Amino acid sequence: MGWEEEKLIIAIVLNLLMVIEYVGNGIVTYSPSLMCDALRYTADFISIIVAITAMEVHML
Repeated sequence: MGWEEEKLIIAIVLNLLMVIEYVGNGIVTYSPSLMCDALRYTADFISIIVAITAMEVHML
């Protein structure tokens, strides 16, 4: 596994942790702004997954 794949895995893990953190804080504090942040990080997470999938399909 090359350095690019390792960077992508690190990005996925960090982004997923941020999603979990912001969703948890938003639920606990009922804060709309934290939930908006959670949605933004969730969108980032999904875009990373889509980019990886597109890259894998392109390599086939």
